[in-house]
Amino acid sequence: MNNNPLTGVFYYIKSNPVPTVETIKDLGVTIENNLKFSSHIHNIIAQASARANLTQKCFASKEESLLSRAFVVYVRPLLEYASCVWSPHLTKDIERLERV
Repeated sequence: MNNNPLTGVFYYIKSNPVPTVETIKDLGVTIENNLKFSSHIHNIIAQASARANLTQKCFASKEESLLSRAFVVYVRPLLEYASCVWSPHLTKDIERLERV
């Protein structure tokens, strides 16, 4: 076994080394090698903001009930998907999510 700077060990499967990565995406959730979700939160905020802006541009009517329903249908699922896994605990992340 060779030394790995992060863990001190390389892992092998049938004599093939398993590569170390900074992030991995599993079921749509990006997990960093330090088990934090900062990049995932950043990505969903960007996607949700873009979709919210697009929703406002695409609907000719500016009726509040229609835009509210469009937000619930098109934007909120992005913000809520697997939130029980990556639930933000840092105040800055919570504020950024609520700004959308």
